[in-house]
Amino acid sequence: MKFDCAILNPPYDRNLHLKILEQVIAKADKVVNISPVRWLQDPFAPYNTRSDYCKFEDSISKKIESLDVIPAKDASKLFDASFTMNLGIYVCGQGGYNYQHNDPLVTKIVEKTMANSWEPYSMKNYYLNNVQDKEYILNVSGINGDVTRIMCKTYIDQCAAELNARNIVFNGGTFGSRFSFDTEEERKNFYTCYIHPFMLWHYSIWKLTPKQPGQKIPYFGDYTHSWDYKDFFAWFDLTEEEQARIMREIVISEKLNK
Repeated sequence: MKFDCAILNPPYDRNLHLKILEQVIAKADKVVNISPVRWLQDPFAPYNTRSDYCKFEDSISKKIESLDVIPAKDASKLFDASFTMNLGIYVCGQGGYNYQHNDPLVTKIVEKTMANSWEPYSMKNYYLNNVQDKEYILNVSGINGDVTRIMCKTYIDQCAAELNARNIVFNGGTFGSRFSFDTEEERKNFYTCYIHPFMLWHYSIWKLTPKQPGQKIPYFGDYTHSWDYKDFFAWFDLTEEEQARIMREIVISEKLNK
């Protein structure tokens, strides 16, 4: 015998809310749940078989009938608490909600990024392969407080950051990668590339988490020149229509953040 309906607001501790929701769905004909929705929104998640998106697809995603998203800033006001993630009001039962990512532009960006990402240049692979440092080193911090940027520290701080004992991350960051360059110009171009408005737009499609793996960040390879919109559009092979959409979204985002 099942309950007719269950209403819940489970603890938000890693994916504990999903484990609880999964169990409750099996014991009730209808479930109304409020909990983080980022696991379902991240367009990179379907490419990672260990992600919550893949892990809970059959037991949760396919049971969702409707989903209303509460932006983090609104949730913070509503519940008088600090939220860094969006919340979702899930109605689960017979399914029918289109949870799959079907934005062609986002798919193009994600696939190009994953095929040419920071992953091979991560701290782990860097030291396993005993890659020799070039003269100009940049230890790149992760998202740490400022959730709109990869590198929240100043350029000087990035250059001076030190590795910790494990050689995986460095002091002050939640995600670390080490890059080295032949010239100071290349190092500075690398830094400015990842704080460009186009890249801030790119980060916005991730549905941010406190830690971002390198597979979500494109590695452009050539930093002998400064990157601009034309370079980014060419690298991602974007059509004029796609370029126009991105520019519109960047303008809207900049207005909202003023």
